[in-house]
Parts: sequence; C-alpha cells; structure tokens
Amino acid sequence: MFDSRQLHVVRLLGMEANPFGYGNVIWDSQNNRAIVRLAELPAPDEDGQYQFWAIFDNKAINISSFSVDANGDALFQADNLDGLDKSKKFSFAVTLESNGESSRPDGEMHLMGSFNGQ
Repeated sequence: MFDSRQLHVVRLLGMEANPFGYGNVIWDSQNNRAIVRLAELPAPDEDGQYQFWAIFDNKAINISSFSVDANGDALFQADNLDGLDKSKKFSFAVTLESNGESSRPDGEMHLMGSFNGQ
C-alpha cells in the first residue's frame, strides 16, 4: 500500500455525537484504496453498526462497516474507492447506524474529514 506515489492523509475529527473521537485515512489515489485508523469511538449497542462513508456530489457511498475494539479503536483497509477523484472535493465520514448496515447515512455522525482536491 505505501509504495504509491499518490498518498493523501485525511484527518477525521469528532462531531457533536462524539467530540473526542478522531482518525486518519491514508488514501492511495493511484490504486483506489486506503488504510483507516479511528480512535475513541464509543461501543455501539447490540443493534448498532459503525459505517465508513465517502460523500461527494451530494451522495454518500458506503465504503465499509466495521467494529471497534474495547478501547474504541478500529484499523482496517478499504479497497473499493473507485468513485473518488483526487481533483475533486469530498469527505470521509463515520456514522453509527441502528439496526445494522444502512444504504445511506441516517445515524449519528461521529467523525468527518474533508479532502479539498489537488
């Protein structure tokens, strides 16, 4: 992953639902994949599911569902980022969805960070 010449770091910051949460996305725009490291997310209830999104052109793309460890941390690789364009602005976001995985971000927004295009 880290042999790409086109790596971009997007910093995710806590939102109102979780102001202390944070994370980083190391996005490889050449190979359309990313390493995602998130921290200080609260444990979801038994029906809750965290989802990682890309938001651009007024639409949200579900990239991945994920779990957190006992410390509220998550580390995973996302391989399906073909819709992202490094020349355009977009955001990465983390929501906590109820009743499992969602097709759109309806749950509480916990983290968000923007890429301003290059």
